[in-house]
Amino acid sequence: MSTVRPVLSKYSLRMSFYFALLLTILFWRNALACQLTLKVSLNEDWSPYVVNSGEEFNGLEIEILNLILKRVDFCAKYIVLPSSTRAFKELIEDRLDLILGASFTEERASYANFSERYRDEEILLFRATNQPLLDFSINTPFFELDPLLFKNTRIAVNRGSKFGGEFDAFIKQYANQIAETTLSRQRFDLLKIGRVDYAVEDRLTGYALMSEAGYAGQVVSTGIVVHKNPIFYMLRPGVLSATQMNIFNQSIIDSQPQIEQLINSYILQYIANKPSKTSPE
Repeated sequence: MSTVRPVLSKYSLRMSFYFALLLTILFWRNALACQLTLKVSLNEDWSPYVVNSGEEFNGLEIEILNLILKRVDFCAKYIVLPSSTRAFKELIEDRLDLILGASFTEERASYANFSERYRDEEILLFRATNQPLLDFSINTPFFELDPLLFKNTRIAVNRGSKFGGEFDAFIKQYANQIAETTLSRQRFDLLKIGRVDYAVEDRLTGYALMSEAGYAGQVVSTGIVVHKNPIFYMLRPGVLSATQMNIFNQSIIDSQPQIEQLINSYILQYIANKPSKTSPE
């Protein structure tokens, strides 16, 4: 026994040394791989852009941001907020660093920095299947329609969103017919129970909801395009240096092929949910 103990002791010391070395390497690798952690706002009910699986967040916006951040060695700490209006407030008060999926306005640019465009969004008008169909061509822009067609209708929109001059002017003129909600599901629920006649929604979000049992066969797209616009990240002024901002924007540009592939893969998931000929799209 006396001859075995020294051998075991040397073995134990060697293994302890290797284990400590491995932990040190992992620690420094993680530290070096994350030069900066950004506090990012999320709306957890934004399928398919953000999906809360219970253990982590997934979805198109998460995948795109992770792709961009990986190139610049930044990390994200996700913070769930109830609405975009709350997110803007948190950004202004320096409790938030980055907001996903933002459209540009001069008012927002007064308190936030905007990144390069990283994707586009298309906002459509959705209706309940029992809502009479209007007479229009496929993919008709809203501004080509006579606003009087909607004079006596009720429309649900996302609280705090900007849709472009024509539709924003319509909302202002017919404010008493507009129902503002925070969540996409709330707007589709209002359609189902007949509280509103139309809901304004992102194309991909609308298609994702239409694939769910609760809305399948009850909500369809009218084909009316309310708005098309580029989408950016909103960043808290000062969170990135000028050099870091340039690197971040270059990462967005360099990631465009992969971003387009991701977007197309999500579109293909819902291609079967395109409206039929009875609902132009």
